[in-house]
Amino acid sequence: MEGKGLRVDIDDRAEKIGYKIREARLQRIPYMLIVGEKEVKDRLVSVNKRDKGDIGQFKLDEFVDRVLEEVENKKINLFDSQKKKAKIIKGLLFMWHNP
Repeated sequence: MEGKGLRVDIDDRAEKIGYKIREARLQRIPYMLIVGEKEVKDRLVSVNKRDKGDIGQFKLDEFVDRVLEEVENKKINLFDSQKKKAKIIKGLLFMWHNP
């Protein structure tokens, strides 16, 4: 994902998942990906969006493509409406879940 221009942080602390999600929301991280053993095996990610909560599971590649498309659309909308250069910050947070 970093190779595609996405900023990724991994939160592998031994904290509860709910605590990590609340903390990430306070930090205004737009997407939180929860990955456990099952998700790793199936190449899936469980996704929480800061403003919508749990939005389901996605194949990793499909999710990355959706985020890149969303960022590109935001750039187009910002350029069209403001007619000036805009900086788009793309951020993801991986949270590893080890029960």
